[in-house]
Amino acid sequence: MTEHTPTPWRILPEEVDKDYIRIRGTVLGCRYKIANVLTPVYDGAPQREADETRANADLIVRACNAHDDLVDALERMIDGFGYTSYISDEEKQSDPDVIFAQNTLAKAKAVQS
Repeated sequence: MTEHTPTPWRILPEEVDKDYIRIRGTVLGCRYKIANVLTPVYDGAPQREADETRANADLIVRACNAHDDLVDALERMIDGFGYTSYISDEEKQSDPDVIFAQNTLAKAKAVQS
């Protein structure tokens, strides 16, 4: 599988002739088109649906922009946990917070590959 388009990503301003919200990458020299999020533009569409669609597009952009930083933060936390002399490697490997962080990191990295 190829790498995803590097972040940061952003939402382009909505255009009246388009029935979708455009999410694009911003790094020069990389693939720009990320996704088009369809918006409900049919007659009688509830405003709530359009608002929810905009919120979903925003969530996609914010989550993806934070992804690499969150992976880095989890790796640093896991590596740094237990630097104090009173915590053994065995205790570190059985600590529920470390296990949770390792599982979360594995899920985040699975999305990358």
